Amino acid sequence: QVNAVSSSCFNILRMLRKIFRWIPTETRKTVTQALVTSRLDYGNTLYTGTTVKLQKRLQRIQNASARLILDIPRHSHISGHLRDLHWLP
Repeated sequence: QVNAVSSSCFNILRMLRKIFRWIPTETRKTVTQALVTSRLDYGNTLYTGTTVKLQKRLQRIQNASARLILDIPRHSHISGHLRDLHWLP
């Protein structure tokens, strides 16, 4: 389940990256929440018993989404930006 969600979310993020440079931040946030975060939230109760490795994979999706929304470089710290978006790290 986590592998399928991870794969689909990263594919969506790759497609969105191509058009997001011309879209305002609030619109980026709305689109990302509709297409990516909703997929993570759908199976939220199933993720409680997962391994640390799978939890880190889900966290990478959330981090990549925040970086795409806020146009943050890949190697910069993300936890403060997650708080700005009101997302739990």
